[in-house]
Parts: sequence; C-alpha cells; structure tokens
Amino acid sequence: MLGKAEEAAKALAQAVTVNPENPGLYTELDELLARLADGESRREKLWANVPGSVLDEDHARGRYAAFLIDSGEYARAVELLLEHTFFPEEGSGVYRELFVSANLGLATHAAAAGQDVAALEYARKAASYPDCLGLSTPFICYDAAAFVLQAAIHQHSGEEAAARALFERAAGERHREKNEADYFSGLAYRYLGKEQQAQAKFEHLVEKSKLDATWPGRDLDYSIFLAVLGRAGLGHEIPSLESLPLGMRKKAAIYVRLFKSLLPIQGRVKTRKNEDSFSKT
Repeated sequence: MLGKAEEAAKALAQAVTVNPENPGLYTELDELLARLADGESRREKLWANVPGSVLDEDHARGRYAAFLIDSGEYARAVELLLEHTFFPEEGSGVYRELFVSANLGLATHAAAAGQDVAALEYARKAASYPDCLGLSTPFICYDAAAFVLQAAIHQHSGEEAAARALFERAAGERHREKNEADYFSGLAYRYLGKEQQAQAKFEHLVEKSKLDATWPGRDLDYSIFLAVLGRAGLGHEIPSLESLPLGMRKKAAIYVRLFKSLLPIQGRVKTRKNEDSFSKT
C-alpha cells in the first residue's frame, strides 16, 4: 500500500511540474504527502512557489492552510484564511475548522509562554464564525475546546467565576456526533466535579472508535485519534500515534498534554502508562 502511495505521489508531483496552474493537483498531492513518513519536507517544497492563481481556488487554499497549521505556522494560516472568501458545500465547516485549529495553536503557545491576555484573545477567536469562511453560527456547535481553553486561562488568572461559567458552557454543549469536542466537554465536567458525566464522555469516544473500525469507509485515522483522547481522559494506556498523519499526531499531543497542564485536575486523573509516547510529536 505504501509503495502505491509513493508511486501516486511521484506521478502527481510530475503532473504539477507539467501543469503548475492546476489547483486540483496541489490539493491531491498535499493530501497524499500528509500521510507519508517523509511528506513534511515534500509538502514544504510543494507550497514554496505555488502560483497565486492556484490559491484563488478554495480547496487548494484550504490545503495550504492545513500544511501551515501542521508546520506550526498558525499566524500565517489565519491570515491565509481570512484574506479569501470561501464557498464551501452547504453546512460544511471545513474552512472554519482550520481557522479554529490555527487560533487554538496560537492560544496554546501564548498560554505556555505566560501571555494570558494574548492567549485569551486567540481562544475567543477560535469560538467565532468569520463570514468569509462560509459558515454562520450553527444551531449545534462544537466549540468546547475553545471554551475550555478560555476557562483554563481565566482560572490561571484567578478569575474563578468567569472560568466556571465557561466550563459549564463547554460541559453543556450538545453534539450531534461524537468527536473531539466531547473530550473537552469531558474535561469541563471533570473540573466541575461531575466525574460520572466526564467518564461517560471519554468512554463514548473509545466506543465510537471501536465501532468505526467495523464500518467500511470510515476515517480510521480519526477513529484512532478519538481513542487517544478517550483513553487519555480515562487514564488508560494510550495507543501509538505513529500511524497517524503528522498534523493529527501533533493535535493529539497538544490536546492531551497542554490542556491538562493548564487545568487543575491532575490529582483526579490516573497517571498514563506511556507518558513518553508523545515525546516524538
């Protein structure tokens, strides 16, 4: 399978050389390279001299933003997203999700550096819905991650009332589908002292991962990612992240380590057996 992926990547790279103005080729090649072990440097080379006309197309611009996020260039990703008007499929939040990831990255870096004011501003932006991204505020939101980070920053600053209100908002967020937002709802429940509800959120993530593995066509990488979050919340051994794309590995590491380090809940969470499994991300 890996050999076929490498062959496809080489063929697409050659196609880009022949037709450098084709946005679809950049999109396909970047998606493929993101899954290869040596793909990071090749993705950098792909986007280094991308023509401006290619970035006028929604999918290509989105993939470039995804590459910047995977590379930790969050500010550039935000700029790239906000200087373009996207027209996604109706109800799709794909470009807004990139915007959220970039702002959460900026927020967590600022928080780790002790820059609470800047971190809080980025975390608030992560819960916003810029018009240019093609998604207005939906009836069902998945903003628990942004709320939990805002709450953690308020708590770190001694603003307990503001922190609690945001934790309650994150815990009470209702999701149509189980996804990473449930991890943060679980953390919020745990902070609020509602351990039974927290455990249920984490267990649902692990169970969803198991069920997805039995259904053809499901995103198995994302299923493993959810299992990592669920098992981390439960204090169990964490599956290996090596099979996941780089960006997903980094996201899992940030979610599990940095958010927990910001929240005063460590004493109520079992020690993970393979704490060092994140050292490679």
